[in-house]
Amino acid sequence: MYPYKLKRQHHLASKVKAKRLERSNPILQKLRTGAAHNIVLSDEKNFIVEQDFNPQNDPILAKKDKLGDNGVNIVQKPKSVMVRVALTETGKSPLVFVPAGVKINTNEYINIILEKGLVPWAEQHFQKEP
Repeated sequence: MYPYKLKRQHHLASKVKAKRLERSNPILQKLRTGAAHNIVLSDEKNFIVEQDFNPQNDPILAKKDKLGDNGVNIVQKPKSVMVRVALTETGKSPLVFVPAGVKINTNEYINIILEKGLVPWAEQHFQKEP
């Protein structure tokens, strides 16, 4: 026997489970019939670009007087970059980098991500499709 820890997991109500099943059936049907080549999946991710620091995992071997200025500067809100990509069965879109400091609302999402990223790529990628 081994000691296992209980995992935290989200509680899904029966209504939520039924809604997921209702939404997933058409997608599964497309996958079964082979019509999934024109399904586009997209995702966005925020990447923190500043150095991560954990003193337990990052030791410095030095004499006390030679330690010097080997500290790591930390800030309250580290800099980050948002990246977006789209995938299909037959290819992937180029990465779209959201400019720093831009707050994504509906208009910015349409202008930056859709019109400059996904739509031109999709038109070029699916131009052979009927």
